[in-house]
Amino acid sequence: MIKEKIKNLRASLKLTQADFAKAIGVSKASVGAYENGKAKPSEKVIDRICETFKIDRETLTGAKKAAGEAAIKGREKVKSTARKTTTKAKQAAEKTKDVMEPVIEAAAPVIEKVEKAVEPVVEVVIKKENVQISEADVVIESTMGGQISVREILTRVLSDAWDSDNIKIYVKAEENRAYYTTDKGEGSIELW
Repeated sequence: MIKEKIKNLRASLKLTQADFAKAIGVSKASVGAYENGKAKPSEKVIDRICETFKIDRETLTGAKKAAGEAAIKGREKVKSTARKTTTKAKQAAEKTKDVMEPVIEAAAPVIEKVEKAVEPVVEVVIKKENVQISEADVVIESTMGGQISVREILTRVLSDAWDSDNIKIYVKAEENRAYYTTDKGEGSIELW
Protein backbone atom coordinates (compact mmCIF):
# COMPACT_ATOMS: atom_id res chain seq x y z
CA MET A 1 0.00 0.00 0.00
CA ILE A 2 1.10 3.57 -0.62
CA LYS A 3 1.12 4.51 3.11
CA GLU A 4 3.84 1.93 3.80
CA LYS A 5 5.81 2.94 0.71
CA ILE A 6 5.84 6.61 1.75
CA LYS A 7 6.83 5.70 5.31
CA ASN A 8 9.59 3.35 4.10
CA LEU A 9 10.85 5.94 1.58
CA ARG A 10 11.02 8.67 4.25
CA ALA A 11 12.77 6.29 6.69
CA SER A 12 15.30 5.19 4.05
CA LEU A 13 16.10 8.86 3.35
CA LYS A 14 16.47 9.46 7.13
CA LEU A 15 14.05 12.40 7.01
CA THR A 16 11.60 13.53 9.64
CA GLN A 17 7.95 13.94 8.65
CA ALA A 18 8.51 17.73 8.76
CA ASP A 19 11.55 17.58 6.44
CA PHE A 20 9.77 15.18 4.05
CA ALA A 21 6.69 17.44 4.04
CA LYS A 22 8.79 20.53 3.32
CA ALA A 23 10.60 18.77 0.43
CA ILE A 24 7.31 17.88 -1.34
CA GLY A 25 5.40 21.05 -0.41
CA VAL A 26 2.76 19.70 1.99
CA SER A 27 2.17 19.99 5.74
CA LYS A 28 3.68 17.68 8.35
CA ALA A 29 0.12 16.63 9.27
CA SER A 30 -0.52 15.56 5.67
CA VAL A 31 2.57 13.32 5.67
CA GLY A 32 1.39 11.84 8.99
CA ALA A 33 -2.06 11.19 7.49
CA TYR A 34 -0.47 9.55 4.40
CA GLU A 35 1.66 7.26 6.56
CA ASN A 36 -1.25 6.32 8.85
CA GLY A 37 -3.54 5.61 5.92
CA LYS A 38 -6.04 8.28 6.97
CA ALA A 39 -5.50 10.16 3.72
CA LYS A 40 -4.17 9.33 0.27
CA PRO A 41 -1.82 11.68 -1.52
CA SER A 42 -3.21 13.37 -4.64
CA GLU A 43 -1.76 12.60 -8.06
CA LYS A 44 0.15 15.91 -7.91
CA VAL A 45 1.70 15.00 -4.56
CA ILE A 46 2.66 11.56 -5.86
CA ASP A 47 4.29 13.22 -8.90
CA ARG A 48 6.21 15.62 -6.60
CA ILE A 49 7.45 12.75 -4.39
CA CYS A 50 8.64 10.82 -7.44
CA GLU A 51 10.29 13.89 -8.97
CA THR A 52 11.88 15.13 -5.76
CA PHE A 53 13.31 11.80 -4.64
CA LYS A 54 13.96 10.37 -8.15
CA ILE A 55 11.86 7.25 -7.80
CA ASP A 56 9.66 5.49 -10.30
CA ARG A 57 5.91 6.09 -9.97
CA GLU A 58 5.17 2.36 -10.18
CA THR A 59 7.58 1.73 -7.30
CA LEU A 60 5.76 4.25 -5.12
CA THR A 61 2.18 3.43 -6.04
CA GLY A 62 2.50 -0.26 -6.86
CA ALA A 63 0.20 0.48 -9.81
CA LYS A 64 1.81 -2.11 -12.08
CA LYS A 65 1.57 -4.79 -9.39
CA ALA A 66 -2.03 -3.84 -8.59
CA ALA A 67 -2.94 -3.92 -12.27
CA GLY A 68 -1.31 -7.33 -12.59
CA GLU A 69 -3.17 -8.64 -9.56
CA ALA A 70 -6.46 -7.24 -10.91
CA ALA A 71 -5.79 -8.91 -14.26
CA ILE A 72 -5.10 -12.25 -12.54
CA LYS A 73 -8.28 -11.96 -10.46
CA GLY A 74 -10.26 -11.01 -13.58
CA ARG A 75 -8.82 -13.92 -15.55
CA GLU A 76 -9.63 -16.34 -12.71
CA LYS A 77 -13.19 -15.01 -12.52
CA VAL A 78 -13.64 -15.47 -16.28
CA LYS A 79 -12.26 -19.02 -16.07
CA SER A 80 -14.56 -19.82 -13.16
CA THR A 81 -17.60 -18.41 -14.98
CA ALA A 82 -16.65 -20.30 -18.14
CA ARG A 83 -16.33 -23.56 -16.19
CA LYS A 84 -19.75 -23.05 -14.60
CA THR A 85 -21.34 -22.16 -17.94
CA THR A 86 -19.74 -25.14 -19.67
CA THR A 87 -20.97 -27.47 -16.94
CA LYS A 88 -24.50 -26.09 -17.20
CA ALA A 89 -24.41 -26.37 -21.01
CA LYS A 90 -23.26 -30.00 -20.77
CA GLN A 91 -26.05 -30.78 -18.32
CA ALA A 92 -28.63 -29.11 -20.58
CA ALA A 93 -27.28 -30.99 -23.61
CA GLU A 94 -27.60 -34.30 -21.76
CA LYS A 95 -31.23 -33.53 -20.88
CA THR A 96 -31.98 -32.40 -24.44
CA LYS A 97 -30.29 -35.48 -25.91
CA ASP A 98 -32.86 -37.76 -24.28
CA VAL A 99 -35.67 -35.76 -25.88
CA MET A 100 -34.05 -35.14 -29.29
CA GLU A 101 -32.74 -38.63 -30.10
CA PRO A 102 -36.23 -40.15 -30.64
CA VAL A 103 -37.23 -37.12 -32.76
CA ILE A 104 -34.12 -37.48 -34.95
CA GLU A 105 -34.65 -41.23 -35.31
CA ALA A 106 -38.30 -40.70 -36.31
CA ALA A 107 -37.34 -38.03 -38.87
CA ALA A 108 -34.49 -40.05 -40.44
CA PRO A 109 -36.62 -41.99 -43.00
CA VAL A 110 -38.35 -38.79 -44.12
CA ILE A 111 -35.02 -36.98 -44.50
CA GLU A 112 -33.61 -39.90 -46.50
CA LYS A 113 -36.59 -39.86 -48.91
CA VAL A 114 -36.26 -36.12 -49.42
CA GLU A 115 -32.51 -36.42 -50.08
CA LYS A 116 -33.08 -39.13 -52.69
CA ALA A 117 -35.86 -37.18 -54.37
CA VAL A 118 -33.83 -34.01 -54.70
CA GLU A 119 -30.94 -34.75 -57.03
CA PRO A 120 -28.67 -31.86 -57.87
CA VAL A 121 -29.41 -29.88 -61.00
CA VAL A 122 -26.33 -28.99 -63.03
CA GLU A 123 -26.49 -25.71 -64.95
CA VAL A 124 -24.01 -25.10 -67.74
CA VAL A 125 -24.01 -21.79 -69.62
CA ILE A 126 -21.87 -21.57 -72.74
CA LYS A 127 -21.24 -19.25 -75.61
CA LYS A 128 -20.68 -20.98 -78.94
CA GLU A 129 -17.34 -19.30 -79.65
CA ASN A 130 -15.94 -20.28 -76.23
CA VAL A 131 -16.75 -23.92 -75.54
CA GLN A 132 -13.77 -24.58 -73.23
CA ILE A 133 -15.38 -25.51 -69.92
CA SER A 134 -13.33 -26.92 -67.08
CA GLU A 135 -16.28 -28.98 -65.86
CA ALA A 136 -16.50 -30.81 -69.20
CA ASP A 137 -15.06 -34.02 -67.73
CA VAL A 138 -17.42 -34.06 -64.75
CA VAL A 139 -19.59 -37.17 -64.70
CA ILE A 140 -23.23 -36.97 -63.67
CA GLU A 141 -24.73 -40.08 -62.14
CA SER A 142 -28.35 -41.12 -61.86
CA THR A 143 -29.73 -42.91 -58.84
CA MET A 144 -30.73 -45.61 -61.33
CA GLY A 145 -27.08 -46.22 -62.27
CA GLY A 146 -26.72 -44.21 -65.48
CA GLN A 147 -23.67 -42.03 -66.08
CA ILE A 148 -22.83 -39.29 -68.57
CA SER A 149 -20.09 -36.68 -68.80
CA VAL A 150 -20.80 -32.99 -69.17
CA ARG A 151 -18.70 -33.10 -72.35
CA GLU A 152 -21.10 -35.66 -73.87
CA ILE A 153 -24.12 -33.55 -72.88
CA LEU A 154 -22.52 -30.49 -74.52
CA THR A 155 -21.78 -32.44 -77.70
CA ARG A 156 -25.38 -33.66 -77.98
CA VAL A 157 -26.90 -30.25 -77.24
CA LEU A 158 -24.57 -28.50 -79.71
CA SER A 159 -25.56 -30.98 -82.43
CA ASP A 160 -29.23 -30.02 -81.84
CA ALA A 161 -28.65 -26.30 -81.38
CA TRP A 162 -25.67 -25.67 -83.68
CA ASP A 163 -26.97 -22.31 -84.93
CA SER A 164 -27.45 -20.76 -81.45
CA ASP A 165 -25.09 -18.24 -79.83
CA ASN A 166 -26.03 -18.71 -76.15
CA ILE A 167 -27.10 -21.98 -74.60
CA LYS A 168 -28.26 -22.79 -71.05
CA ILE A 169 -28.42 -26.44 -70.09
CA TYR A 170 -30.32 -27.83 -67.09
CA VAL A 171 -29.52 -31.46 -66.28
CA LYS A 172 -32.20 -33.38 -64.40
CA ALA A 173 -30.74 -36.82 -63.85
CA GLU A 174 -33.85 -38.11 -62.09
CA GLU A 175 -35.82 -37.44 -65.31
CA ASN A 176 -33.07 -38.87 -67.56
CA ARG A 177 -33.09 -35.60 -69.55
CA ALA A 178 -31.07 -32.45 -70.15
CA TYR A 179 -33.17 -29.40 -70.98
CA TYR A 180 -31.70 -26.47 -72.85
CA THR A 181 -32.74 -22.97 -73.81
CA THR A 182 -31.05 -20.96 -76.53
CA ASP A 183 -31.54 -17.63 -78.24
CA LYS A 184 -33.39 -19.62 -80.95
CA GLY A 185 -35.67 -21.71 -78.72
CA GLU A 186 -35.83 -24.65 -76.28
CA GLY A 187 -35.28 -28.38 -76.42
CA SER A 188 -34.19 -31.46 -74.50
CA ILE A 189 -32.11 -34.57 -74.99
CA GLU A 190 -32.22 -37.99 -73.37
CA LEU A 191 -29.21 -38.68 -71.14
CA TRP A 192 -28.93 -42.50 -71.02
